[in-house]
Amino acid sequence: MKFHSNTALPYPVIADKRDDYLDSFYNVESNVLATNNEVIITLKHSLSPYDIEKLITYSTELSFAVIIRCRSTFYKKVFFSQDKDQVLRVDSLQLRDDVWIEPYIVARKRTRVSSKSLNQEYGTQEIDYESGDVIAKALERKFIMSKDAFKPLESIFKIIKDEKLEEGEWELDAEPDKLELRVSPKLHELESNIRSTKLGRAVLLNSIYYAAVVEAIQVLKEDPMDTKWAKVLKSKMAPLGIDLERIPSYKIANILLNKPALRLSDIDFELNS
Repeated sequence: MKFHSNTALPYPVIADKRDDYLDSFYNVESNVLATNNEVIITLKHSLSPYDIEKLITYSTELSFAVIIRCRSTFYKKVFFSQDKDQVLRVDSLQLRDDVWIEPYIVARKRTRVSSKSLNQEYGTQEIDYESGDVIAKALERKFIMSKDAFKPLESIFKIIKDEKLEEGEWELDAEPDKLELRVSPKLHELESNIRSTKLGRAVLLNSIYYAAVVEAIQVLKEDPMDTKWAKVLKSKMAPLGIDLERIPSYKIANILLNKPALRLSDIDFELNS
């Protein structure tokens, strides 16, 4: 089903840089969430003209057909849907390195499409499509899957006790392969004492780790870097579609740490007990 915008076809197609259908479009917004077990790909299809949309919504003559393709693992699968809001789930072991999302609209059986949007060059307002014909093609998108994307974000840090720092102080060194979080002896003791509890980890995520991740992202904005910690951050951001340049550092940190403030919901219980 591989299709290029400049491909010569005997029937009209909605695609970028083509005018087979006038004032028409087919766009797909995508979001990718990677977990240890699966990759969840959420798609939102939008298209015009309505003549084509209704053949998808109210019949099975046409369908959205999204190909997920990974050259490294030889994975390739077509996901069909009649719903403009589509959710795909793929076993995380099936995807590695570059993964492509290729959205199409295809004929599922012989179908006649009537549309006033057809270019007059076709000399008609009705076109017959055979089963398997491409009706529309949206821009494809690539995301990157890496084994580092499944590591806890805390794994990019190395906690080091620094006797020179005053009580409560900490510093971040972004030059080594792991981010070196240098902390005062008092902070080092506190971190060691509370990290084994659920509440303690929540407190650490919302204090020193959150601040350190924000600082690390800011460093990455100013210098792409090629250290191990930088690669891990990039591998975690890529499947989520995070735009490093446009999104503020604190918002990216909140996404990567999975909204850590919500983990503080247990504090009231412990304080009032």
